[in-house]
Amino acid sequence: MRQVSEAGNQTGSGVDKRPGLRALRWSATAAAIVAAILVASNTEATKWGFVIFSVASVLWIGAGLADRIYSLATLNAVLLVVNLVGIWRWFA
Repeated sequence: MRQVSEAGNQTGSGVDKRPGLRALRWSATAAAIVAAILVASNTEATKWGFVIFSVASVLWIGAGLADRIYSLATLNAVLLVVNLVGIWRWFA
């Protein structure tokens, strides 16, 4: 069972502590936040939000697979397809 430390981070089995994976997760988080802001702007910048969301999804798929959190990887695989449709619609 996972435990939550005082800092709110998950500890125990299931979450890989390697620094590279931690950087991957934070990069994916930052990219998703930026992308959400761009998509919500509903301006010409929106199309770049879909591109950044796609990058974030790929990063989250990698993190989910590395941590064996297959629900996270599956969710982001579906979101990647949705964002690719967004790219197709906005850039076409």
